[in-house]
Order: sequence, then structure tokens, then C-alpha cells
Amino acid sequence: MLEQDLWNKMHEENERAREHIIWWNQKQDAQRQRDERWILFLNRFEAIIITAIAAINIALAIGVINFGYIIEYFILYSPDLLKLFTILGTLILFSMRGYIPIGYGCLEITVGIAAILSTPNAASSNIPAALPLLSGAYIVVRGLDNIAKGLSPNSFLGRYFSLLFNNPKKNG
Repeated sequence: MLEQDLWNKMHEENERAREHIIWWNQKQDAQRQRDERWILFLNRFEAIIITAIAAINIALAIGVINFGYIIEYFILYSPDLLKLFTILGTLILFSMRGYIPIGYGCLEITVGIAAILSTPNAASSNIPAALPLLSGAYIVVRGLDNIAKGLSPNSFLGRYFSLLFNNPKKNG
């Protein structure tokens, strides 16, 4: 009788453990599915952001959008709204830097190149005259670094980044 009770108790414990394992696996599967949906959303969002950045850059380059007029309007007629947009923009950009480093890196490279191209021709070789040029170069490097952070070392672009810039680091 004692052996039978011991056997029944062990069987009940095993059954509870098996049910707990099944519950845990279902919980992990549900979390994995949520993570996969979130990653898919972020990949689509990243593609939209990169496309929007490219479209805005093209529109600025061919003169369809005159960004100077937009900023001038806000400065003259609504400086508080410009400040609010700037604060919101910095929060969005910081979030973009964390969630979409490749898109943020592309944006940084664009801003850096714009800073380099808008640098006036320096008549002298002093530091203040060269500062905008150096700032643009620094922004481009930061953009490349953010792109490298978002790349997998095993991806197509990651392998070329690794070959050209030794970044991202190879596994192992």
C-alpha cells in the first residue's frame, strides 16, 4: 500500500511538472510570436522612414521643397511652435536611433553631407573656418557607426561593411 501511495504521488508530481512545461512552452511561443510581429512592424516602419528620408532629400535637391522658407515661416510667425516641433523631433530622432539605427544613420549621413556641402570656401586655414567642414565629417562618421550598429555581421550589407570598415565586428 505504501508503494502504491508513493507511486501515485510521483505520478501526480510528474503530471504537474508536465503541465507546467506545456504551459511554459505556450507562454514562450506567444511571446516569440509577439516579438516576431513587433520586428516585422519595425522592419516595415524602417523601410517607410528610409523611403521618406530619400524622398525628402530628392525633393530638397531638385528644389521642389524649399526647407528654408518653411523654417523662416516658423521663425517669423510661430517661434513657439517651432520650439515644440524641435523638442518633439529630438524625441522622435532619439527613438529612431534606438529602434532603427540604420535609418537614423542614413539621416545622419545626409545631414553630414549637407553640412560639408554648405561649408563656405575658407579663405584662411584657421580652425573656426574649418569647423563646419569638420562637423559635417564627424556627423557622417556617426551616421556610418549607427548603420553598423544596426547591421548583422552575417547579412549581405554587414559583410561588406565588415570588409570595408571592420564594422560590424565578426562573430567569434
